Amino acid sequence: MRGGSLLLISFLVPVPSLAWDPPDSQLDSTSGLIHTVDSAPSGSDQVIRHTVDPGVGQATVSAITSGHADYSPHLAIGGDMLRVVWQRDLAADQIRTVTVDRHGTLGTEWLLSDVSEDSRNPDIAVFGSLSYVAYEVHGEAAVALAVQTIIDDPDPIGPRIVVGTTTYSGEADVRIHAADGHLWTTWMHAADVLGYAIFDVATQTWGTTAYEPIVGGDVVTALKNVEGTVLGP
Repeated sequence: MRGGSLLLISFLVPVPSLAWDPPDSQLDSTSGLIHTVDSAPSGSDQVIRHTVDPGVGQATVSAITSGHADYSPHLAIGGDMLRVVWQRDLAADQIRTVTVDRHGTLGTEWLLSDVSEDSRNPDIAVFGSLSYVAYEVHGEAAVALAVQTIIDDPDPIGPRIVVGTTTYSGEADVRIHAADGHLWTTWMHAADVLGYAIFDVATQTWGTTAYEPIVGGDVVTALKNVEGTVLGP
């Protein structure tokens, strides 16, 4: 996905870990439109919906998936494209992605994860000219935290990198963050420990796992501490 970056403003506040994420919204500062994706029932299916709101009460809603049980959508805006990722509920859950252009036209839907692995709870960020998707790969004994790069067609799926693992029995709640020329991931390593990994722009590689204590159950402060470590003074 190529093009100039847009101002991204999240309308979500931190929330406790959930089995399925709430709607995800971002503002396209070029058009002034607010884009939202969510998961909603449609007959016997659970579909991903895309809502475009000009901010004057004339929102339009369209389903961008059908025929499946799709959950946990997230979106990122870069250039003139909106990219959406979500989890498809199957025997081995999958991470899927699709683009939506400024006219609402859907691109090709792609499978990001390995069909043999149980992959869940994706998050997405635009960094430079590429999209990076973080998600969880659930094994019998541990959860791997993976990052996949989405590059240009005709072969848009880049390599997958495992940036950490956890045996935490709760929600890993993996997230990927991009700010001020930095990219990093965070996840719940334990009930009182946040795990994170930082992308090295110079070498184009992910660093080793680091850890931040969660004091008094305050995950928000732990996330802010990690951000401060990444961004520096």
